[in-house]
Amino acid sequence: FLISASFRVDQPFFRWFGGSWRRMLGLFTHLFVQDERSKELLEGVGVRNVTVSGDTRFDRVTAIVAEARALPIARAFRKASELPVVVAGSTWSADEELLAKAAQGRAVRLVAVPHEPVPEALERIEQAFPAPVVRWSFAEERMDTPAPAHMPPEQDPLHARTLLVDRMGLLANLYREGDLAYVGGGFTDGIHSILEAAAWGRPVIFGPRHRKFPEAAGLIAAGGGFEVRDANTLSATLHQLLDDPASLKAASQAAARFVRDHTGATDRVAGHLLRALSAQGLQEGH
Repeated sequence: FLISASFRVDQPFFRWFGGSWRRMLGLFTHLFVQDERSKELLEGVGVRNVTVSGDTRFDRVTAIVAEARALPIARAFRKASELPVVVAGSTWSADEELLAKAAQGRAVRLVAVPHEPVPEALERIEQAFPAPVVRWSFAEERMDTPAPAHMPPEQDPLHARTLLVDRMGLLANLYREGDLAYVGGGFTDGIHSILEAAAWGRPVIFGPRHRKFPEAAGLIAAGGGFEVRDANTLSATLHQLLDDPASLKAASQAAARFVRDHTGATDRVAGHLLRALSAQGLQEGH
């Protein structure tokens, strides 16, 4: 079985030289695809054992939201100021350069989560992003230590402009503490998961390289996703969303609705598999 597959017309399966690729498709008992276009492409080359089931990733991110644990540091950072918070997840240097430029002179705070929290990436963000910048690990120590008496709020690390996350495995739950999200990878090999942010009802901004990810076009069409191509378009998008509460609310609702409307693939696939296995068992019983 092939589950949650997505096919594009430019793939070898559908090209004149793709005979061996098409033969591979015949090895599957059944193919579960994300959309009607994928089914049409497969049927066009003679593959009939296809069902449009949707994408099981929508169910996974919905489960993450339902089972999320609290992150006290992120919550304290958000509550330390009334400024809007942008969670920048899975960023690379190209993303960080745009974010740094777009944040200049703007009343906004950032939660920065580099794709690879190696020393050079952390140092790069510390130098480029709005200061003061506090690392997550330092904030952890601060949370475990009583604050000095009469310490001015501006000296509290959690009042920083940028919270730099130097820990792994936190991103999916961090999106809940932002007003909107920026997801990296759209200026390198392709965007990372935008569904994790959208599942929290956060508008998602990303770069132009998302052709292999149909959920990006879907989220844009739904009104919850925003493609940017440079610092100017990023700045304009931040202005559109952060300076207009009605626009931010509409985009947030659209993002949440997009994920909600696409859940259920896991149950559809499981139902088909159970029927297929049951039928196989009956045949073997005879």
